[in-house]
Amino acid sequence: FVANRGAVRATRDKMIELYGRTPDADFLDARIKFFENDYVEARRLLAKYTTQRPSDTSALKLLAEIMLRQNQGGAARDTLKKAVDINPADIEAIGALGLTYEALNDFKSATAEYQRALAMDPGNPKLQERIDRLKTVSLGSTSEDAVVRVLSQAQEKMNASPPDRPGALAIVKKMYAEQEKG
Repeated sequence: FVANRGAVRATRDKMIELYGRTPDADFLDARIKFFENDYVEARRLLAKYTTQRPSDTSALKLLAEIMLRQNQGGAARDTLKKAVDINPADIEAIGALGLTYEALNDFKSATAEYQRALAMDPGNPKLQERIDRLKTVSLGSTSEDAVVRVLSQAQEKMNASPPDRPGALAIVKKMYAEQEKG
């Protein structure tokens, strides 16, 4: 797609000439803007498009990817949840949701999503690799190191929807206070 942006533009222009400005033209424009790294304009076009076609999971997945690139993991997670609710068999959306949870350091939820996708595609080695890797990463909550456990608990608060920043901060402050005493 990236190499054929000119062809996509020509197709979009012909579509507009024949049918007028349609939601599909907005979607094509959003994809072009995405590949040009113009995420603000891509999001604007996708917002318009998804208002007219709210069940288009391709648009929701693209929107979530943009959100992740803009460090808005919580919004990306919520958008992908909506895509999976619309199409529970969309392995790509489920995998993207797993990646989003990973980006949010919510390894338990990431593992659950990868396992759900693996159940639909049992021979997928990439999904199994991610699950195996996350098993080792997610041991923070059961670590013998008190600092690792506390930071894992704080991360869980931050991964909540909406993030519980005061709760996470309270956990970390409590750890520091206990270290000051001891």
